[in-house]
Amino acid sequence: MAVVVESTHTGSDTGASSVATSTAVPVGTDQLYLAIITTRLNAQQVDSVSGLGLTWTLVDRQVAGRAQVAIELWSAAGSPTEEGVVTATLTDACDAEIIEVFRIDGHNVASPFGAQASANTNGLDGADSGGTDNNDVTWSMTTEHNNSLVVVGFDARNSAVDLTTGWTQHDAVSVGSGGTNIRLYPESRTIATAGAITIGAADNIGSDRDWVGLSVEIRVAGGAGGGAQPPRTLHKTRMRRN
Repeated sequence: MAVVVESTHTGSDTGASSVATSTAVPVGTDQLYLAIITTRLNAQQVDSVSGLGLTWTLVDRQVAGRAQVAIELWSAAGSPTEEGVVTATLTDACDAEIIEVFRIDGHNVASPFGAQASANTNGLDGADSGGTDNNDVTWSMTTEHNNSLVVVGFDARNSAVDLTTGWTQHDAVSVGSGGTNIRLYPESRTIATAGAITIGAADNIGSDRDWVGLSVEIRVAGGAGGGAQPPRTLHKTRMRRN
């Protein structure tokens, strides 16, 4: 068995305090749902995620090195019976916001998560100030289980992120214009043998940007060892308008 992305569903808005998928997210038995939300300026944080009658939990959050954008990962699991949209509610309106929901199957239902990492121009779990824009959207991560699926989200503001060789790029979304433009580039890849991997690559955007990203390992069904990793202490809880 393999961990597979069954479908992805996106939505975007500008100047709003919430963002929802534009299409209904399908249901199934023992499904894992991931919601990646990225926001541009003035978003204090995602206050809650709702949809499919499930309980959504924050997994990770990372703010960019100059606090221009932030990205969050939320998850829910279960066997919902009625499809529907998934909505992220923010603590305040922001310039632009994107959501992408993954429906995942083949995962370890009892303990789906392995390693996780996030980064910005200051490095792994980087602070939200003092960053210097660059064009190297990349960081390291060490997976813990064989045959896991790693899911990644990048936001390099108003620059495209090149597809990483050997990875699958899912629905890329762009919203806003000029300085308020944000772009979510999600990728995934099955990692056959647990160990150190590189997320992204050097020189993978066209211009230096205040980028941000996160990654999470999804364990395959029946995978041995480890356990659900509790959410890490999130670095910074607020964004500042620069």
